[in-house]
Amino acid sequence: MFAKRFRTLGIVLAILLSLFTVNSYAASYYYDASHHEIVISGEFTEATEYNKFNKLLDDHPDVKGVRLVDSPGGDATDMIGIGLRIHQDHLWTWASGYCHSACGYIWLAGDVRYADKNAFLAEHLPNVNNIISIDSFNILAYYLGLIQMPYGLVGAIESSSNYFDNKPFDFLQMIDAADPQHKFYVRLAADGAPPSY
Repeated sequence: MFAKRFRTLGIVLAILLSLFTVNSYAASYYYDASHHEIVISGEFTEATEYNKFNKLLDDHPDVKGVRLVDSPGGDATDMIGIGLRIHQDHLWTWASGYCHSACGYIWLAGDVRYADKNAFLAEHLPNVNNIISIDSFNILAYYLGLIQMPYGLVGAIESSSNYFDNKPFDFLQMIDAADPQHKFYVRLAADGAPPSY
């Protein structure tokens, strides 16, 4: 009898702990009126995060840009939804701290892309159920087409990440090497900041 109650209590505690653990890493969004920006930090954990982002943009039509702060990335559906809206609304993007995976691809959607001097954008091929496949290339090509990036970027990303082990790589360094004329308009914060700063 005692063992059954103890086991039930253990199950309840495990469920409660998992609820708090999952939510602690979810992305947070807020509107910064002084800089006319939306600030996003954390991981995109749901395939509906872009709805939160769209609501903030709809509620604050004066937004000029999006700051991405310390994000490990997350869901590809959110990447596409948020990135497409940034592109359609002609917003600038600014990476602060680390911006990995889906975060870096969202950053790429900005009309003008800024990055803090010490920002680190780590990229890899998108994966489907943790597997790199032709779907990885299709997702990436589809997204880059939506935000009007050159298709050649898919090949540069693939070769930089090494298809077989999909290692993260320094996205800013790859863009610099692939595009010395800075056609992507990457501006480090040391050289200038978004107009609202």
